[in-house]
Amino acid sequence: MGTARSTITWLHRYLGLSLAILLSFAGITGSLVAFQSELHAWLNRDLLALCVDAPALPLQELIARVERQRPLARVVAVPLEPLAQSGPHLLLLSVSPRTAQALPYDQIWVDAATAKLLAERKFNANVLDRRHLMSLIFRLHSSLLLGNTGNLILGSLASLWLVTTLFGLVLAWPRAGHWRTLLALQWHSHRLRFRFDLHRIIGLLSAPIFVLVSLTAVYFTLDFLHPLVNRALPSSEWPTEGLPERNFEQASLPPETALALAKAQFADAKLSGLRLDYTHGVYQVALRRPTDIGRNIENLVFVDMQQPRVVTQWTPARRQAGDEFDVWQLPLHTGQFLGLAGRILWCIAGFLPLLLVWSAVSVWWGKRKRRKT
Repeated sequence: MGTARSTITWLHRYLGLSLAILLSFAGITGSLVAFQSELHAWLNRDLLALCVDAPALPLQELIARVERQRPLARVVAVPLEPLAQSGPHLLLLSVSPRTAQALPYDQIWVDAATAKLLAERKFNANVLDRRHLMSLIFRLHSSLLLGNTGNLILGSLASLWLVTTLFGLVLAWPRAGHWRTLLALQWHSHRLRFRFDLHRIIGLLSAPIFVLVSLTAVYFTLDFLHPLVNRALPSSEWPTEGLPERNFEQASLPPETALALAKAQFADAKLSGLRLDYTHGVYQVALRRPTDIGRNIENLVFVDMQQPRVVTQWTPARRQAGDEFDVWQLPLHTGQFLGLAGRILWCIAGFLPLLLVWSAVSVWWGKRKRRKT
């Protein structure tokens, strides 16, 4: 038993030290991503000040005006939740090129009352300014800006993080009759003992969050796991995969009609977003319901662009076990399943790896100096 514990101690110590920089970086960027939408709105509040405090234009007219000003672009997504708020309405529209020629932007900020174009950006651009900062932090957190290579690095990091967290739990587990010392912090003890106790207590309290975050991170970043889950759990195909490609140039059904049809499917729902899928000839309407997990959008209604009819839906009632497994990954990774309190808790937890690294390194260095003395 002594040899096994010594091995676990050695692995926990040096795995933690080797992961220190990347783990702290992932934790801090993850804390910022937990409040990405709020931080993004705050950073771009100067644009909201340019908007007119007046009723928003009908969506059909708003989209048409934007496309007249940007004839090479086509609006493909409109956020609807800002339109439900009082005061000026600032919308960040997603656009795609009408031709094979790429555009220097894929998102445009628009005043919903006048259709005035206020600013534009390329979501994946590596630009450090207030327009791109949160998308840059998100991509740093999710892939280190390295694409599939970054995913592999972060997936390996998350796997090792899970292992060292479990090792830490094994080492902190008290012997019989010593449970009261589990979370005991000796304030007036030697500083090395104090930092050791602090490391143990922070690790124990944050372990449940770290296990959830590392497990979901492994699933997000290591793509080879997805087919394994699909084999183990039945999954349904995405609704548009069964639709024929129609490649419409424009929609004859007004967006407002599509929104009304979608809203009629769920009396307790609030409109969240509209996507225009010209390839399959459908409006994709996202609705938020009180039963949704955190901030997840779990209800999608697909409406024909040419006639007032619902083509298909994607809702919890129609999803299978594999779909539910996928839906739960993001709320578990970000704490959204516990509401605002969960997001705040996960945000705080994102900074704890830095504190754990500091306490571990200081204890390790202090013991090393003692042995030399």
